[in-house]
Amino acid sequence: MSGSSLAVKHPANDSCPAVDEAQASGLFSEYMLMELVLEVARSSHDPQGRLADLFDRIAARARRGGVAAEHNSVMVQFRKRAETFFVLAGKNV
Repeated sequence: MSGSSLAVKHPANDSCPAVDEAQASGLFSEYMLMELVLEVARSSHDPQGRLADLFDRIAARARRGGVAAEHNSVMVQFRKRAETFFVLAGKNV
């Protein structure tokens, strides 16, 4: 597939609110990330272990980035979101 076939042209009268575009972008990112994580996990001899390792590395990166120290509520939500993501990945690996 060429890059030009992926180009999307918006209609001149496109009245789609920015919120819808942000939601679509978020969903795309979520689905793309899930596919990549599943591919990495499935290529491992221990898919569940690989998912656990990825979760630990991402949580550690967030802590090193100062999320936990500066905004505890943000870290709580971050961890909750990460747990939800990786539980779903674990069910689909």
